[in-house]
Amino acid sequence: VTRHEIYRWYNTHFRLGLAPEKLTERDYPLLTPEQLTVWDEKHPAPAGGEDFERKLLKWWHEDAQAQLGKSPEKFASPAWAVLIGWSGRSEVAVEAEKEWKVAGGGLTYRAETAILRTQGGSHALPAIEIRPHADTRREVLWLDERGKAGLFTDTGALRPEVCRLLEKGAVVVGVDLFGQGEFQPDGQPLTQTRRTKNPREAAAYTSGYNPAVFAQRVHDVCAVLSLQSSTDPSDTWPRSVVALDGTGPLAAVALAVLPEKIDSAVLQTGGFRFGGGLDLQSPDFLPAAAKYGDLPGALRLARGSTRQMLILGEGEAAPADPIAWLLENAGR
Repeated sequence: VTRHEIYRWYNTHFRLGLAPEKLTERDYPLLTPEQLTVWDEKHPAPAGGEDFERKLLKWWHEDAQAQLGKSPEKFASPAWAVLIGWSGRSEVAVEAEKEWKVAGGGLTYRAETAILRTQGGSHALPAIEIRPHADTRREVLWLDERGKAGLFTDTGALRPEVCRLLEKGAVVVGVDLFGQGEFQPDGQPLTQTRRTKNPREAAAYTSGYNPAVFAQRVHDVCAVLSLQSSTDPSDTWPRSVVALDGTGPLAAVALAVLPEKIDSAVLQTGGFRFGGGLDLQSPDFLPAAAKYGDLPGALRLARGSTRQMLILGEGEAAPADPIAWLLENAGR
């Protein structure tokens, strides 16, 4: 019925000049299942079912790992960029909103909120920048599960760790990534992502066409890192990333894609592994991430060019004071 109507519409508006009888579909005999199938006694259907799928997936995995093992840098680095949809530098415009004083550690600092808007309007990230009284000596992107609100305590004062960075001349930047802060109606952290309704539980029905939340968030981090390094090409401030909670894996993947943008980083991974995730609605779900070395693979790529990186949660000996380590090593 719908095809019949569209035939008529096309014939009228594209002036095809077809006779009315040409616009009506003719009846035709339906083929039987026996005529449609390619399997018969001489050509039996191959093995199927869950056991066969497991064996096939295992073979695909082993074959891919063998290829990756021959040249991990050649395949893994561009693969991470593809997984998060990063195609290159993102042009970001800063739209300042308001400025005020914010207190912490017995001092007040200058704070300014802004919207970081990418060219074409695909991203608009609420951000905050807090500047010290002293001359700026470094720039720190502080990532937090609560977004830019993570720079503050529950009472609204600046966190002590942020105050220590400000006292040493650091500009501290916080940002609401996708699904954080102002992106949430109630401001609460996102715990489950949206999913296409389908009786069969499969990631492909949603993630085959839509970027995962994790990918969108890493893309946001990359956009902010590109902005930080392009605002003033003449400056030589050391730039750092701090991610001391569940945002550590986000920072790790972002630095695997853009390691040259940062001089130092402090990341808490908590031993997270993409391959260990069993919840398709988790904000940390990223299809195919386990294939390319999982989080350790991303960390290796990030460490390759980042000058100084402190990784917490991976079983390595760690300093008692990560902020002190950052202040000592940033810019080396």
